[in-house]
Amino acid sequence: MSKTWTHMIAAIMAWSLSSAAVASAQNQPPSFDVFAPYTADSETMIDYQVWSEMLEAITFDVGMSDRYVPKGRIIETGSRITGQSTSRYRTEGNRVIFHLLEDFHKEAISSYRQDLEVLPDSMPLSNLGRNEQLAYWINLHNVIVIDEIAKRYPLRNVDRIRLEDGGSLHEGHVTTIQGVPLSLNDIRLNIVARHWDNPVVLYGFFSGGVSSPSLQARAYTGTNVMRLLNRNAEEYVNALRGVENTAPPLRVSPMYFEAQHMFPNWPQDLIAHLDRFADDDVAELLEGSNRVVRSQYDWNVADLTNGAGPCGGGVRRNIEQVAGVSSGSEGSASSLAGCNPIPPTTRNFIVDVQQRRLRLLRSGQLGRVIVTDIATEDSDHSRSGGAQGQLVDRDDNPPEGR
Repeated sequence: MSKTWTHMIAAIMAWSLSSAAVASAQNQPPSFDVFAPYTADSETMIDYQVWSEMLEAITFDVGMSDRYVPKGRIIETGSRITGQSTSRYRTEGNRVIFHLLEDFHKEAISSYRQDLEVLPDSMPLSNLGRNEQLAYWINLHNVIVIDEIAKRYPLRNVDRIRLEDGGSLHEGHVTTIQGVPLSLNDIRLNIVARHWDNPVVLYGFFSGGVSSPSLQARAYTGTNVMRLLNRNAEEYVNALRGVENTAPPLRVSPMYFEAQHMFPNWPQDLIAHLDRFADDDVAELLEGSNRVVRSQYDWNVADLTNGAGPCGGGVRRNIEQVAGVSSGSEGSASSLAGCNPIPPTTRNFIVDVQQRRLRLLRSGQLGRVIVTDIATEDSDHSRSGGAQGQLVDRDDNPPEGR
């Protein structure tokens, strides 16, 4: 073989190998090590006052669950049709008033999301303490969820949302932080659940669905993150969304299976974790349990109208109204000002919530005072008073009772 052919073959092989290496590198999952939290103490804090004000304006506080399964649905007089959810969890978990958001509300949410996304470019997250970094990731995750749903509302099922890359809301690339494309699952599982070895972090992330941990009506901060996470954990574990009240085996939220690596001795570690937050009813279910299975995750949007716009009716009808197809309007949300802001599904939901509060009041559970230990560097909320975890609640305000 001539030297010319030898050189050509060698060149082709070298090109092939380099191309394969590039392709292999491109197919590698992104490294999340850049987001590993630093333990060095830092006084740098992020002010989330604007996000707190937004959350307070758009969040409807449903309160604690009484583990009561709603019976039937309320039907409007003269009709056999209702848009109310049939979910066992339909009266649990805080809701977002998506049906009342107008264009300028949505623009404000999108703008705040963009501010959080570019923040690490001007101030590296490594400049923040662990609690500050944790609060950042939770707030970023939740504002993205609300922004993406608001852009598409009205809609019924959050899990059917598809992003530009074809992925679902939680699996597709939905943001880029410090040059790394991220999905919501990446933020929740590959960053936070990986680097914060404490299952309580799971309760901060709002999925947009009814089965989600509750969205708090305030932003997480470096000083309140532990207190709010513990509050959400107590609400979730003692709700049907967290632990079902059905016969053995123990049925728990799919959220725990998704983060199963946080409970190495499965399921005993999970049961021990649940027991730390459980009230007496749930603790009785946990006692003697040695097997857990997934309950059903309700992906219906966590709103007040079960996916209907401010004029009531089905989703299709409301999309047409918002777009101006049936009303002849220009499609602005303000053009629907003449519609009833409390459609039948919302009235039904509020009635269910009020009935639950009356049941809690009669049983003496509403308004009780919760006394907890003062937080220390290693403290965590526990029903039995145990201390565990790496998160620190430095809030000088005492925990609020419910």
